[in-house]
Amino acid sequence: MDFINKYDTFIFDLDGTVYVENKLIPKADTTINELQDLGKNVCFVSNKTTGTPDEYYSFLTGKGVRIKKERIITPGFPESFLQSVKNLLLNICKAPDSIIRKNRMRLIWFW
Repeated sequence: MDFINKYDTFIFDLDGTVYVENKLIPKADTTINELQDLGKNVCFVSNKTTGTPDEYYSFLTGKGVRIKKERIITPGFPESFLQSVKNLLLNICKAPDSIIRKNRMRLIWFW
């Protein structure tokens, strides 16, 4: 629990971290839901170009994962992928750009 308490935000890659071949990785749903129950920000990033945020949202919520569609970033976004990730950090994760740069904010990516 000490590990979880250290961080406010958790960013998960989707394919291979949350699911494999249309099946959730065991306990992925409970882990994600429990993090949110603890008040943690949970966001998702995918580098796959074949899925849209709507498709990921439908798939994951259909498997019992409680997520918000706007917290799913894919390369298919109209903006560049990296700009989308920056927007995720600034807007959803509530991390001001100056704090990210000044404190060299440490992010743990679950890839």
